Amino acid sequence: MRFLIIDDNPSDRELIIRELRREFADAEFREIIRRTDFEEALSEGGFDVVITDYRLQWTDGLWVLQQLKERYPQLPVVMATDSGGEQIAVEGMKRGLSDYVLKRNLRRLTLAVSESLEKARLRSEHDEAIRRLRAAEELLRRQNAELKRAVRERYSFENIVGSSDVMVDVLKKAEQVAFTSSTVLIYGETGTGKELIARAIHESSPRSLRSFVPINCGAIPRELLESELFGHEKGAFTGATARRIGRFEEANGGTLFLDEISDMPLNLQVKLLRVLQEGTMQRLGSNMDVHVDVRIVVATHEDLTQLAKAGKFREDLYYRLKVFDLEVPPLRERREDIPLLIRHFMANHSKKIGKLVMGIDDEVQDILCSYSYPGNVRQLEHIIERAMILCEGDMITVDSLPREVLTATSSDRGIEARVENVAIPKTNEELKTAKAEAQQRVELMFLRKLLSSTRGNVSEAARKAEMNRYWLMELIKKHALDVNRFKSPG
Repeated sequence: MRFLIIDDNPSDRELIIRELRREFADAEFREIIRRTDFEEALSEGGFDVVITDYRLQWTDGLWVLQQLKERYPQLPVVMATDSGGEQIAVEGMKRGLSDYVLKRNLRRLTLAVSESLEKARLRSEHDEAIRRLRAAEELLRRQNAELKRAVRERYSFENIVGSSDVMVDVLKKAEQVAFTSSTVLIYGETGTGKELIARAIHESSPRSLRSFVPINCGAIPRELLESELFGHEKGAFTGATARRIGRFEEANGGTLFLDEISDMPLNLQVKLLRVLQEGTMQRLGSNMDVHVDVRIVVATHEDLTQLAKAGKFREDLYYRLKVFDLEVPPLRERREDIPLLIRHFMANHSKKIGKLVMGIDDEVQDILCSYSYPGNVRQLEHIIERAMILCEGDMITVDSLPREVLTATSSDRGIEARVENVAIPKTNEELKTAKAEAQQRVELMFLRKLLSSTRGNVSEAARKAEMNRYWLMELIKKHALDVNRFKSPG
């Protein structure tokens, strides 16, 4: 600890220093007699407290105080003098003086210095706490902005993989509706990416700074869905020990995504219709209206028109939801997107599984491009992730593919459908043998006609039949056909 003593009376300086040493035994003291000494000390700095006389031969204590406060605003300054008065004390306090004491009251001087140091310590801790709080707030602000930016990038339309004409058309329409507040109805089979498109609509909308709240209406028990959506008041039902805010209020100002809307009970459909029409709702157990400003995006894999005709879905709600509808095609109807999706999933999962996989061989790509994908894009992603984990080198091979993909029969991929005027009985037990024989004849006839049309070019034959080359070769081997015999003209 360092003290600066400004007094041109040697005996007074000695008395002050002696008294302070009793309380601050390890302190350092610098004595100032002349103005040049003061100016040098002022430039040097590093003092914890200053004790100055009021009357000095070269100036007065208020001038000294002013110089110190201009350079070091937080430095405690105590004025100790034999002269002066209340007016000087008041003026000094206005300029930042910590305390004003008489020299003859040395004990009071020590107490004033101790209090000034304690106040300075508390002020420093307070300032440091404020600085850290502001730094934390700024860090949180930057992290929040970065998170929002990352979310916008992740769920932007540009990040949805698809270059097929049908997918480009869907994304174009989704971008057009994103900038509005219109309700959107998304059709599509399970796993086609309906929620991904819903998120992209939200992130591209003016509501992107507020919440996107998804809820699957089919994944929550019907008796709990009302409370989940609209919230409840304390005591609304057994176990409701406190008020609960529902998803509608959580999404206020943002977007609420209702997946599998077809599973919503009819009584809740009435409440949803009211929110859409009036912008108000009531928590379970309350009669008070709550205003909510929420954009509704819904999705389903079922035909709501048929459900409405069957009385399983309210017709008025259906038409209120069908302001702007989008139909996401299944993966089997946009096979040209499969290679792009494969590369996308491989890039995404490399870091997740901690393994660098460079690519897939042509045989694997042929198989993956011809598979029917009942689970759509989600199934393809899981297939790629699994294959990356299982592959031993840096390339995905056939051995890494799941059994359901490898064991898909040629008939599953539509060979029978491409052979005109051939029908094989499937229900008469007495015709099982005939079916097997007919199947063999159909396959052989099909292969001969196909290979003849391509003059034995297996790759071209696979493309023409919309089969993968691997399974076509297996079929050729099964029937022991010699491809070379089809290579000559005619």
